[in-house]
Amino acid sequence: MQQPVSVRDQRLFEEAMTLMRNNLSEPLQTGELSSYLGISQKKLERLFLRFVGILPARFYRELRLEKARSLLHETALSVDEIGRRCGFPSASHFSRSFKSYSGRSPRAERQQGGQLRTESRRGPFPDQRRFGQMKKFTMEIMI
Repeated sequence: MQQPVSVRDQRLFEEAMTLMRNNLSEPLQTGELSSYLGISQKKLERLFLRFVGILPARFYRELRLEKARSLLHETALSVDEIGRRCGFPSASHFSRSFKSYSGRSPRAERQQGGQLRTESRRGPFPDQRRFGQMKKFTMEIMI
């Protein structure tokens, strides 16, 4: 039986999300996030597992890659610039990470206009319901 979510835990999770969103270009380590929040790294990991089912580092990476996807669709910025704005130290690291996440290169993503093909998506959320829940949850927090 899962314990009810406390108001404090909800607030801590939302603060962690805010810190992540405000630091996309220079990502914080999980230890830094937990330190800013005044909790242990283990507690932060438990919060993320409870709220979104994955560890904070993975969630943060996916948040940065979703921002990159958005920039690929909405701007004419170079792939290198988008990678830097999303906290990747090099264009090659960004391209590898993006391809691993979405199943296609950043250039292919831009060329295809962001049309997701379920069969080509090999990202970390093969269960599309879970992916939709994460997107909905992050969108609600962003509002």
